[in-house]
Amino acid sequence: MGPRVCDYVEMADAEERKQRLEEQKVALDYLKHVSTLATSVIVLSIAFTSQLSNRDWSWLLIPGIGGQFICLLALTLAAIGTISAGRSVEPPTPSVVRFTVIGSLAGLAAFLISIAAFSTFLLKNLV
Repeated sequence: MGPRVCDYVEMADAEERKQRLEEQKVALDYLKHVSTLATSVIVLSIAFTSQLSNRDWSWLLIPGIGGQFICLLALTLAAIGTISAGRSVEPPTPSVVRFTVIGSLAGLAAFLISIAAFSTFLLKNLV
């Protein structure tokens, strides 16, 4: 006897689940890498910005450091969404996907704004 139709369906479901888990693993790795960068920027900025004393541009430190904190918070929430989606056998619900995508995009936006603020601050202090 050959394989039954339900065997093919189970194999397809297993492959789909495996693919989904691999995608979630890649997403979680990305979130971890950006979170590590954000933490490093916070530590380095606290360590070295006190030596730069141009008061006219010091207001850029607020969006610089604040953006990194927002980035860490948003990416942590996105990671929670990614992990919760991976724990279920069923595909993630649209609300979990939306939560994760919004958290990822907000974290990335905060990271980019923060890097722009720090870059401007450094250029104004070093030039």
